[in-house]
Amino acid sequence: MALYPVALMLQMVPGLAWIPVAILIVGIGPETSIFMIALATLPPVTIGLMEGIRGVPPDYIHVSRMCGDNAFRRFFMTQLPAALPSFMTGMRLGLANSWRVVVAAEMVVGTEVLVM
Repeated sequence: MALYPVALMLQMVPGLAWIPVAILIVGIGPETSIFMIALATLPPVTIGLMEGIRGVPPDYIHVSRMCGDNAFRRFFMTQLPAALPSFMTGMRLGLANSWRVVVAAEMVVGTEVLVM
């Protein structure tokens, strides 16, 4: 839950605004596109997963405790499957963001000339 404010902050920055930052950090090359795709994709996926886990009905957790599940099993067998719809929504939004960013990134930094 400590990453939630950071993910919200990163989501507010448009993907195309990361182009100068990515060039400064990684330089010009294929790594720049990968870096920008990661920055555009991670916030919606992270927010979707955290909101999904936060939205698990308390009854599910109580039933899991009553069955004697430890915290590890409760997370992977109860909370994570219940959070899957929100996580998949975050994945869908992240995919849309990544396609938009990859097109822009390739137009800006994908000017590498191949020499044969």
